[in-house]
This record gives sequence, structure tokens and C-alpha cells, in this order.
Amino acid sequence: MLPQPVPSNHHGDGHASVLNNDAGQSSGLVRRIAIHSPEQGGVEGHHSGGHEEQVSSVSYSGDWYTLYASRSLRLSIGWYIDSLTVLMFVVVTFIATCIHVYAAGYMHDELHDVTDSEVQLATGEQLHREGRFHRFFQALSLFCFSMLGIVIAGNLAMVFIFWELVGICSWFLIGFYFERHSASTAANKAFIVNRVGDFGMLIGLMALWGGLGTLHFGDSVSSTTGQVEPGLFELVRPVGNHHEQQVPDGLVAFAAADQIKKKAAANPSRSALRREVAAAVPGWREQGYGRWLLFVAGLGIFCGCVGKSAQVPLFVWLPDAMEGPTPV
Repeated sequence: MLPQPVPSNHHGDGHASVLNNDAGQSSGLVRRIAIHSPEQGGVEGHHSGGHEEQVSSVSYSGDWYTLYASRSLRLSIGWYIDSLTVLMFVVVTFIATCIHVYAAGYMHDELHDVTDSEVQLATGEQLHREGRFHRFFQALSLFCFSMLGIVIAGNLAMVFIFWELVGICSWFLIGFYFERHSASTAANKAFIVNRVGDFGMLIGLMALWGGLGTLHFGDSVSSTTGQVEPGLFELVRPVGNHHEQQVPDGLVAFAAADQIKKKAAANPSRSALRREVAAAVPGWREQGYGRWLLFVAGLGIFCGCVGKSAQVPLFVWLPDAMEGPTPV
């Protein structure tokens, strides 16, 4: 997954594509090893029987490093691996390898000094510059690293960070020929339009964290209480039936804040209030409490996807992206 360092001198630039192709093949090898020899720790299994078949869904999750932990928020660098993660690792590594092979030939001219006929200097001469073979593959490698980071991320905070890295790499790649006014304008346009979608995604993340108190996909152990806290995927599934989805209790209680305030005024005991609220949540859910919050969260994250994948109406940056090298 790590982006491979490439030498900045022209004598070593010819090896850049080989290093990056090896990186893509190594990711595929790691993926195959993970399939045949999965780790035993951090396993979450959900089994349910339906008619004569039994469906099993197994996921692996954990944390590498905790960046910040408090009673209400925990930010960590972790992973979440399930069947979809493995599938997307196959897709990303295969496509990235093909792009690197193609780019190695397409960008061959950047191994030497380049004369850009589309850029006229004040003297009337054409621009002469050093080749940027190494710079292109550095940006492309970071782009692929960010994509794999999104795939394996264990929480939405990590997804958002890698999401922004993808946007930065797109800015680098589209504006590769930055001396050209059209290329620099296209890069800025793509960056700004994507930030519009990312603002919606940020709103969605805030709605989820405000209502649920977690951004982790899988179950995690609280650093303060030591108890297992359910992740997002567990919260949206009813107990006993993981094929259905429901509005999580946290979003229901968040939407019913006025009702809870009334109960708190009538019942000062905190433990009794918690029991009373827990008993009232199913009824509030049936009345539709929390549905609009879940809709806002989903719509916000969808807006981020719309911007990044150039869907209507945030597609205006895509035609201008042709200003970058063709492998982009």
C-alpha cells in the first residue's frame, strides 16, 4: 500500500515505473495471502439462517494507532476488511498496474529535457524545461495509495482523509503541465468543484458522529471504559436479523431530544432516565424519529461521491481534466 520512493535524478527515473508496478503486484500478493490465511484476531461474524441456507458474513477490524481518545470521541488509524474490501483491492491493484504499465511508455519523453510548444515565453521562444518523469509517478503512486487507503480504512475519519488525498493528487496530475494556463485552470476547477461535494460529505460525517458518537465501521473497545462499542455497520442492523436495516438508537434519541428533556425534568435519576429512554426508543423509531438525520448523513456522503465521480451536477470539471497527461 505504501507509495514507492523514486529517485529524482534522470539516471534513476527509468526505474520508477518498475518500482511502482512491483508495488501494485505486491499489493495483489498481500491480498491473496490475506484470503488464504486470514488473521484470527478482531473477527466479527454474523450468522443467520434463512429457509434451508445459512449465510455467513465475516469481517476483520482493528486499530494500528490511536491518534486521540476522549469520552466522546476516538480517532484512530485502523482497518476494516470484509469481502468487499478484498474485491476492491483486486480491482484497484489490477487497474493501477495496467495504468502504470501504460504510463511508463506514454511518459517516456519526460525522461529527458522537454520543449513545450504550447507555452510561449515573453521572448517569443518556446518553453524548455527538465523532464518530470519522477514527479508524475510520485503523484500517480500517491493517488493509488490513497485509493487503497479508502478501501481498507477502518473508520469514516480515515476515509475522509484519504478522500482528500485523492483530490490533492488529482490536482497535481491534472495540472502536471502547470506552465500552460489551460492546465492550471483545469486543475483549480477540479479542486474547487470537488470541495463542494466534500463539504456535503463533511456534513454527513458530522450527522453520524453527533447522533451515534462513533465513526468506526466495526466494533471497537473503548479506551476509557474497556467495553466493546458497536460500529456503524452493527448499529444499523436490528438485533437478530442482519439482513434488515433500521435507524440506529443514537439517531432516534438525538432526534427526540425534546422528549428526553421532558422525561429528564420529571425523572432526575440518570439510571432510571436511561432505562426509560431505552424503552421509549422503539416507539419513537416507529413514529419516524431519526429518519431525516439518517437521510441527511447518507445524502451528505453521497454528495462527496457525486463530486469525486463527476456526476450531475458536479461533472463540470471532468472535460477540462483532459489537460493532464492521458494516463490520468
